[in-house]
Amino acid sequence: MKRWLVLFMTFMLSVAAFGGTARALSDLDNIAGKDKILSLQQRGIVDGIDDEHFQPQSDISYAQAVHMIVKGLRLNIDHLQFVKEPQASDYFTKIPDDAWYARSYVIAHLNGLPLPKDVTPDASMTREQYADLLMQAVMTKGDYAFIELYVTMADEQDVDKAYMNSIQKLLIAHIASLDQERKFYPKKAMTRADAAVWLYNAIEFVERMSGGVKPPADNPDQPQQDDQVTMQVEKITDEVNKVTLSWGKKPNSGYRIEILAIDFDDTGTAHIVYDLKYPEPDKNYSTVITEPKAVTYVSAKYKPIAKIAEKR
Repeated sequence: MKRWLVLFMTFMLSVAAFGGTARALSDLDNIAGKDKILSLQQRGIVDGIDDEHFQPQSDISYAQAVHMIVKGLRLNIDHLQFVKEPQASDYFTKIPDDAWYARSYVIAHLNGLPLPKDVTPDASMTREQYADLLMQAVMTKGDYAFIELYVTMADEQDVDKAYMNSIQKLLIAHIASLDQERKFYPKKAMTRADAAVWLYNAIEFVERMSGGVKPPADNPDQPQQDDQVTMQVEKITDEVNKVTLSWGKKPNSGYRIEILAIDFDDTGTAHIVYDLKYPEPDKNYSTVITEPKAVTYVSAKYKPIAKIAEKR
């Protein structure tokens, strides 16, 4: 076979391979969270109603919500053993065993998600119902600790008390948010766009709380700057400034920031050299949100600059 023909066939195969990827959705241009929805689409977690339309403002059905939550949070029943393969009809009265969403319902039920036995799969979900289902799914992924905080809502009198705990956790974890009037609209129908955005945020929360950001490994011999480290300078006296380095919110107590040295140069700069300590493998840490900080004091004559330590 001639070389040009081989090259042509290789090119055509590559075109065919990329032609199978998801097409861009054309109705998301003015939708908040567009990038998050597209990210979930590319990962095969959410789908449009066809190749080009997502219908972001349409109500999400129970079937759609259960299916995407199960896929997005990777719920499974691999750890369970059965005498016979479980079917949707074993647990639900209105879920056909051959429905495209049937297995997701089985997985959701066996993971303890609160779905009524007579749930109607094509019924719309309210925002509070989706919030509860999503948070219940999140809690199957780990034993997460939440800060002691109550988020006040302007319409909290409309919230079903059975769902309030889940809603509060979603708000504290920044998976969901209130609008400018501090309303949650619990009885309003959940849209497909909001459902996808909340799911994206939930996945991000679980991934962050399950170990956080790992130290870069591309080139361990080079110093790495973590863009979440911030520096605050506070005047103590006319001669002394307090310098605080903060590493941002972290999922457990295994994260630490340490100041190793302060190098002064002739330009009047104080280089505050710090190092980042990540959780050690096989150690148990308190799963509580923390913000690692380190404090030092520098002469007011010098301008402080934070610098991560070089790896040796």
